[in-house]
Amino acid sequence: MGSLIRQNELMDTQPSLIRISRKLERWRDQGRKYKVVIDGQIVGAVHNGESRDFTVTKGEHCVRIRIDWSGSRDLVLALDGGQVKTLMCNPKGSAWSSPIRMFSRRGWVDLYETGADDVA
Repeated sequence: MGSLIRQNELMDTQPSLIRISRKLERWRDQGRKYKVVIDGQIVGAVHNGESRDFTVTKGEHCVRIRIDWSGSRDLVLALDGGQVKTLMCNPKGSAWSSPIRMFSRRGWVDLYETGADDVA
């Protein structure tokens, strides 16, 4: 029982990861990078077909993707110590809806959890 408690305490002090994968896209935004914003700070970018890991502390974090003046909706995640949350991003809608979405501040990119959580 004591070793289980120590193991849980150790996990609480471990950093957590937010893994963001971007689907490979043939047309829309193919050559453009998506900026990753965590808790209001730009922490990196994901290119077409790329996955990146971002280290965060345990707790609640707000994640968003930006591209120019638009991007995704905010996604709030709660992470335990040592936990990995996997997110996926890709252009929202079709090429036909692009002219309409172009003027939306949060309608250009889809950002969602994949459900594939893990322990780092």
